[in-house]
Amino acid sequence: MARLVTLTAVLLVVAAEKKSGLYKVALTQIGYIQFLKYDVQLPDLQDFTFCIWVKSNNFTYPHPLFSYSRHETQRLVRSWLDPKGFVMLEVLENNVMSVPIDFVPGFWYNICQTWNNIVGQWLLHINGRLAAAGHNWKLRGAIIPRGGDVVVGQEYTDFDKGLDDGIEGEVFGFNLVSSFNKLHWLNEELVQNSFYQCAARRGSPMNNKHLLIAWASTPVRVFGGAVIKSANPTCGDF
Repeated sequence: MARLVTLTAVLLVVAAEKKSGLYKVALTQIGYIQFLKYDVQLPDLQDFTFCIWVKSNNFTYPHPLFSYSRHETQRLVRSWLDPKGFVMLEVLENNVMSVPIDFVPGFWYNICQTWNNIVGQWLLHINGRLAAAGHNWKLRGAIIPRGGDVVVGQEYTDFDKGLDDGIEGEVFGFNLVSSFNKLHWLNEELVQNSFYQCAARRGSPMNNKHLLIAWASTPVRVFGGAVIKSANPTCGDF
C-alpha cells in the first residue's frame, strides 16, 4: 500500500507541473502519517538556509517544517512551529532558535531559517523580513554530517512514538541552499526571492544549480495520502 501511495504521488507531481507549472501539497494527517521525503544526498554542511511557504488548517499540534536525520534516530536538523506560538530550530540536538511568532491558521506564511558554523549565527526571516537573529557559540565550527534523510511535514525520528504532530494544512516552495561559508549572497537571494518572486522557476526562484533541494525539480516522495494540487502563481494565495 505504501508503495502504491508513493507512486501515485510522484505521478501527480508530474501532472500538476504540466498543467500549471506550480504545485502545492495538502496534508491532513488523517488515517496515515503524511509527509514529503526528498530523494537527495546532502553533503557535509557548514551552513544552510531553507525557505518554505506554509498554511495551517489546525494548529493544535507542532508543525515540523524541516527534519534532517540519520537512521531515523539521529537528529541533525529539526525545525518546527510550536503551537504555543514559537518558531523552533535545533542543530545537532542543540537548541538554536526559539522565537515568538504570530501564526494564524488559514493564512500563508513564508518562513526562512539560516544557520552557519562560523560563530553559530542564526537568522529568522518571516514574509521577507528579518524577524530575529542571534548566535549559539556552542555550535561554532560544528559540521552537520552528510547522508541524512530530508523530510517536510513530520519529524522523521518520531515515527515509533505514536505521533500527534505533523503539518495539517498546505506547503509550497521548500528550497534549501548552502553557501559553504563562501557565497553568502546565495542565502540572501533565496530569502528575498522566496517571498517576493515565489512563483519564479516553478517555485524555486533562483538558479537551481545553486540549490541543494529545489521545490521545482528535486525528486520527492509523498507519503500517507497527502494530496498534490495545482497552485496559483500568487504569493500568499496559492
